[in-house]
Amino acid sequence: MASPPPSSSIAKGGDGIITTLHPDIIRALILTRLDGPDLASTACVSSYLRSLSTEENLWRDICCSTWPSLDHPRLKQVISTFPYGHRSFFSESFPFPNPQPPKPNVRGSLALATELISAVDIYYHGNPIYSKVVEMETSSSWFLSTPFRLNLLGVDNPAPRSPIKYGSPNDDTWLKHLEENLSSSWIIVDPTREKAVNMSSKRAVSVERHWLTGDVQVRYGRVMEGDE
Repeated sequence: MASPPPSSSIAKGGDGIITTLHPDIIRALILTRLDGPDLASTACVSSYLRSLSTEENLWRDICCSTWPSLDHPRLKQVISTFPYGHRSFFSESFPFPNPQPPKPNVRGSLALATELISAVDIYYHGNPIYSKVVEMETSSSWFLSTPFRLNLLGVDNPAPRSPIKYGSPNDDTWLKHLEENLSSSWIIVDPTREKAVNMSSKRAVSVERHWLTGDVQVRYGRVMEGDE
């Protein structure tokens, strides 16, 4: 039976053992295989692993593979201004926002953001099939007087080809299949405050055909607590 490691190595979180590996081996063969939560946990093991696990390129690759919409030039520029770049962005956008209400502003109600950027990704069987970035100014009369919604598709931006196989109009089993396998991510970014929040329920709340057009409508939703 192998003898236990020295107590000094245990006290340092195993640094005395892990440091015998070249850092490039740890980066290439270990850290690049982890997802965001596991990489964040690895950074808590020791100061040495934290120095390797907080590198920007690791978190950039994780963010872009999780949310392909982040490859947009404007979002790249905005995320670069976050305190810790993509690591900060991931911590705010995954898995979901803290349900605690915001702290009241000493000057009264919080000022509205002057601009919001939406990063939307749609997945089928966990694989991304559609991504789009929408920028909107919040000071216009149109924004202030209409419901908060996004139009992702239109005449100039039709729906892309997808691997989804369409079922018959009355096939409830097919609609149930879509409900279980279609997921979404809707991240709203405030570029001024350098903040982000994921608004999507991920899994569909309901999937049904429109009674008149026959179009399939997939609904997502999220209820958030706020001030007043």
